[in-house]
Amino acid sequence: MKNYKKKYLTQLQNHGAVVHEPLSFYGKRCLHCYEPLKESDSYVHQACNKRFYGQLTTPQLGYRLQDLDELASKVI
Repeated sequence: MKNYKKKYLTQLQNHGAVVHEPLSFYGKRCLHCYEPLKESDSYVHQACNKRFYGQLTTPQLGYRLQDLDELASKVI
């Protein structure tokens, strides 16, 4: 979000009072910043991972979807 203001101000200065619709993008987007992803095998940019998790890769949980019922019953 830190660069949002810079991008917005440059777009505002370049276009003035003319309103332009953004180009449609139907590919994958980053789950943190929602910018288009260039890497097809990830869900988040490396920079967003670094900012959000403090590391370059997304942490992986050691559980599968099938294990969640068993884990939930242990918690209760």
